Amino acid sequence: MNSQTKPPSPLVNDAELLARVVEQQDSAALETLITRHSGLVMGIARQRLARTEDAEEAFQTTFLKLIEKAAAIRDRQSLACWLLRVAQNESRQLLRDKQRGATSSEPEVLEQTVIASETDEKQKDVQLLLDEVQQLPENYQSAVILCHLEGKTQEEAAEQLGLSPGAVKGRLERGRKLLKRRLVKRGIGLSVLFAAWQVNQATATTFVTTTLLQQTASTCMSSVLLTAGSTAVTTTTLSKGAILMSLAGSKKIIAGSVLAFIVIGGGTTYVISSNSGKSAPVVEEEPKSNLPVGQASKLKELVTKVTEQEQFYNDIEIKAVSTLSFRTSEADPQPGFDVNPYEPTGNLDDVKDQIRPPDYEMHPHHGTVKFHVKTEGDTFEVDKTADVVYSVVKVEQGEVVSQEYLVHQITQTLSSNGETVLRNDNQQGAQQFPAAGLRHEYAKPQSLCFSSNRHTARSLSDVLAGFKPSSDYKAISRANWESKCEIIGEEEVDSEPVVVVRCESTVPDRPAVLGWVELFYLAKNKNYIPVKVRSEAGPDVVKGMVEELRVSAWQEIKPGLWYPRTSRMTVSTVDGSSTGRKIMAETETNYEVISLTSGQHDEVIQEVE
Repeated sequence: MNSQTKPPSPLVNDAELLARVVEQQDSAALETLITRHSGLVMGIARQRLARTEDAEEAFQTTFLKLIEKAAAIRDRQSLACWLLRVAQNESRQLLRDKQRGATSSEPEVLEQTVIASETDEKQKDVQLLLDEVQQLPENYQSAVILCHLEGKTQEEAAEQLGLSPGAVKGRLERGRKLLKRRLVKRGIGLSVLFAAWQVNQATATTFVTTTLLQQTASTCMSSVLLTAGSTAVTTTTLSKGAILMSLAGSKKIIAGSVLAFIVIGGGTTYVISSNSGKSAPVVEEEPKSNLPVGQASKLKELVTKVTEQEQFYNDIEIKAVSTLSFRTSEADPQPGFDVNPYEPTGNLDDVKDQIRPPDYEMHPHHGTVKFHVKTEGDTFEVDKTADVVYSVVKVEQGEVVSQEYLVHQITQTLSSNGETVLRNDNQQGAQQFPAAGLRHEYAKPQSLCFSSNRHTARSLSDVLAGFKPSSDYKAISRANWESKCEIIGEEEVDSEPVVVVRCESTVPDRPAVLGWVELFYLAKNKNYIPVKVRSEAGPDVVKGMVEELRVSAWQEIKPGLWYPRTSRMTVSTVDGSSTGRKIMAETETNYEVISLTSGQHDEVIQEVE
């Protein structure tokens, strides 16, 4: 685990830890949860699955499922009960998949993957115990799991459940009585089953390695970060697809991350700001700066200039089209298969539940995103459609046996009447939020640079100033990134004089290595619109990954008011080539400004004339 993260107190209960993960994207809380219940989950996985890699897959999938379903878990105090049930189901499903995949011509594989765990009497005792515990009423079940399966004291269990030690003791006694009563009919004693579990655990805990814990925490945190700030793609789709595939190697991690940053973000993210009207942002308290007085003053002056320019684009209507291209060999047609990525044969959403690793691998190949944004005062309307084509391959014994291209389709609308925000999409249906005063900022050219989900719902001036996200903003986006910025100089980019600002963006209570370092090149002669943005990921996101966005063509929509016509973004990572970097994905976006009402700017022009 990351030594720079201060872990939560061991006394913090599961409900609070899970809330921190979901609401604050707290990596330390996630690591604590995974470590706390790792023995239970691995014990269940090893009971059914003899091969180490299969047990590890069930282990990781169980915790990914926890992240996916976190918002729907009603009794978070009894999280151990939920994990027991899901670990059982995931291990059972993986076992069925292995049984279907094993053939009579491969008896040794069948024996290693399936039969070994079923022929041991102690394993049968363990399974009987797990099945019987799962049948207990949940209040008794949680006490039995914590004390007898996870080995906690009654005092520790009481802390986890928010009960007194006496209450836990009473639940344990009643739970054991119910178990004994049912087991008498089977002719077996409860103590025999508990002893079998202890033997099982002595072996299972040796498989919970530091590497496995780190991989699981990293993968789950990726899922949290992809979910935070966006609902464009459900966690189900990603965790069973690109995210879960990332467990196999760094290229697939990057593919999953690129998909999130470009499809969820990448010129399509719903960006909302808590600043209403056409006045400058109003905050209760100006953030404290650690910069020297002179630098802090210059940054404040720059923020004022950016804010003034942003106000000229308050009432605007635009359309944009983004084309996406993923440069991974795994996504290309594989040798021996007559398939065309530009002629997909079906819809991914129709079969996504059947595509499970390690039998299938899924890689994004290309896509198109179209969106239409209109803002007027405190009201806004957004329509977005996205089609991303995936290569889906079936793998047997390390060899590709089939390949097809399937399209994943997203449709979304977002609107506000100034008091309520209504969101509707084909993934999660309709949702409504009370959010008076929120504005949609994406159409402003200063915010087009936010090509990831870090700064959704933020204006550029808010980010540069270091303002903390408002509560309304977090309620909509679920993202909580904060930035510390400084001006590092002036230079030219493509003959444009620019001010260069460096920002370190992190989430509170998470180590800085999980964040991003971002360089904004603000064009002084083009309304302080970023002509270039370079963002480098911390090593725990994807080591060496860099996003770079450039405006390659401009349009002057009114005298002195500029807007990008075309922007290009690349996502690259380190490799062994002569340049030292490999481009993993590209996107090109073309913008059309339909209308712009800018009374303030017209007045300024008239005064100058």
